[in-house]
Amino acid sequence: MRNKFQSLAQKYRTPQTVQKFLRQIPYNREKNGGTLRSATEALKKNCAHCYEATFIAAAILEHHGYPPTVLSFESQDGLDHVIFVFKEKNRWGAVARSRDEGL
Repeated sequence: MRNKFQSLAQKYRTPQTVQKFLRQIPYNREKNGGTLRSATEALKKNCAHCYEATFIAAAILEHHGYPPTVLSFESQDGLDHVIFVFKEKNRWGAVARSRDEGL
């Protein structure tokens, strides 16, 4: 699957293009129980929740010099969230896949 990430890295070179790619992947709603798929498995299944999508982003963007930095938020209402964070030109940004687009 390493070649898969290399080909994705050639196609998606910025956090913005990776974000667009992740939005095309269906959201993993874990209908058959909780999952914690690797980036490779999530791509094979063609669906990912926030945690799985974060590792897809990290695997792709690491090829372009972005450190694989992941941040997990624990919320009081049980809607925890995980994002890939990056720094560009002294500003922070994030790549994420969410079941709630308002996040």
